[in-house]
Amino acid sequence: MACPEAGAGHDHRDGAEAGSIPAAAWLVVHGAVHARQAMAAARGRKVSLLSAPGAAAYGGAAWFLACCAEAGGADLAVLDCGADPGRVLQAMRVGLPAVVFTGPTDLAETLAGIGRQAGCTLLRARPAALDLAEPGAARRLEAFLVGPGG
Repeated sequence: MACPEAGAGHDHRDGAEAGSIPAAAWLVVHGAVHARQAMAAARGRKVSLLSAPGAAAYGGAAWFLACCAEAGGADLAVLDCGADPGRVLQAMRVGLPAVVFTGPTDLAETLAGIGRQAGCTLLRARPAALDLAEPGAARRLEAFLVGPGG
């Protein structure tokens, strides 16, 4: 399930660690402004929007989903829930397609099973991504989206 209508700082493009996660450029967004910036630069290229680390604790799942939906066109929206299983369940309830969970393995297995039923993929680590809040990220965004040899 993609975003409806829709390792920070590393310029790596391969975020497809999980089988159902599409290969795309991963961009860390800190709100609707970054999400719109990412989608404006994407111009039809595959882009996955990743929240800031632990964003589920301060922004919440509904907020992040709304930011991604407002921007439109992302291939995937992934909320970082840290080690909080309650935030993972909240993200699943609002319909986010993927989450990052860094808690205990036994709990991750349980949450992954619930996620499969809810259509939500559980990632155990953050994909490498370009963080749009980093100094100079806006200047590097186009080259990052094109990638090497693009």
